[in-house]
Amino acid sequence: MRTHQTRRRLVLLSLVAAIGTASRPATAGIDKQVQRAFRGQIVVSADPLPEDAEGKQGVRAIKKLALRAVDGEAGADGVKAWTFYYT
Repeated sequence: MRTHQTRRRLVLLSLVAAIGTASRPATAGIDKQVQRAFRGQIVVSADPLPEDAEGKQGVRAIKKLALRAVDGEAGADGVKAWTFYYT
């Protein structure tokens, strides 16, 4: 009985640690000003976002690439497919 409780506690602690680690926002070295401009948003673009986006120019470049809607393209088999980048 004691090992069952110990095992449950270890599983619970592991779960809490995993959730705590996963809930941190990933920044990947992105400029702070760019992070603030897009905090809480999902940015979708047809082309990859610039990796060196910094300051006001970076915010403008990302806004210029951002899509309002993603249009799909019908493939040879008639199935519609979508290709996009997001962050």
